Amino acid sequence: AGEDDTTLDDGVAMYRFKRDEYGNTVETRNYGVDEQLKEDKDGVAMYRFKRDEYGNEVERKDYGVDEQLKEDEDGIAIYRNKYDEYGNKTETKQYDKNE
Repeated sequence: AGEDDTTLDDGVAMYRFKRDEYGNTVETRNYGVDEQLKEDKDGVAMYRFKRDEYGNEVERKDYGVDEQLKEDEDGIAIYRNKYDEYGNKTETKQYDKNE
């Protein structure tokens, strides 16, 4: 578990990641040069992830700078995935912020 910072070029000055005890990313926050939350090219400032016991991403929720659910440029705020017994993704459902 922990946090680390990465600087990339996506209109965002810095990405900050929170990880679980297994090293899986559970949250990503985008920051501008002023160190305030900033939306990326998809219009999202923060991503939160839920994972199953194998580390597969079963849910992703997108948030704005106000830390409220926010739809990305495609109108999607929540992604939910299902996997088979081999860990292969078999389904992805997409929802707006009202589910």
